[in-house]
Amino acid sequence: MKHCANCGQEMADEMKFCPYCGTAAVAAAASEAAASVEQAETDGILNAQETVEAGGETVESQAGDAQGSAGTQESAGAQYSNAQNNAQGNPYAQYTRKTNTNEIPENNRTASILCYWLSFLGWFIAFMIADRKDPYVMKHLNQGLVINLFSMLWVIPVIGWIWEVFIIVCRIIGTVNAAEGKNGEVPLIGSIHMLDEGMQ
Repeated sequence: MKHCANCGQEMADEMKFCPYCGTAAVAAAASEAAASVEQAETDGILNAQETVEAGGETVESQAGDAQGSAGTQESAGAQYSNAQNNAQGNPYAQYTRKTNTNEIPENNRTASILCYWLSFLGWFIAFMIADRKDPYVMKHLNQGLVINLFSMLWVIPVIGWIWEVFIIVCRIIGTVNAAEGKNGEVPLIGSIHMLDEGMQ
């Protein structure tokens, strides 16, 4: 059965005119064909749009994954570079902190504290009783020696007296670090290295 293009009533396939309104059946067939073509075109356009959108999402996902991978590689490279620079600039960099203060022998802890006080006498006693193969001790012995040498500037009037206040602050910081099992550098002069790591 087909329908009339004018009134929409059903009519037999062999009829050439609509029995209700008299419209020619050829016009009805042409109208139905045009509607089918239009529907097919609409479906094709929608399918094409869905395909393009799906492809765009895939490309964006791949681009995001590539950016994430590149960022991870850059981060890993920066961490390696920083670690390498620290190791080159500071021979004690790998010993920035003892994970457990109980691992430090008592004589090494005592020597690390003593080297900051009693001037060169305290430093010499610390040097004699310390295990000089331990980089933790050598870091504090090095800083104690540098502090004692720079403390000699106190003889300069006014400026030397102000400088001596700074030296006392450095002694306190070094003592606290040694007592807590750290070997962090004191301000300004802590980066000066005069003793080799692990010397006998």
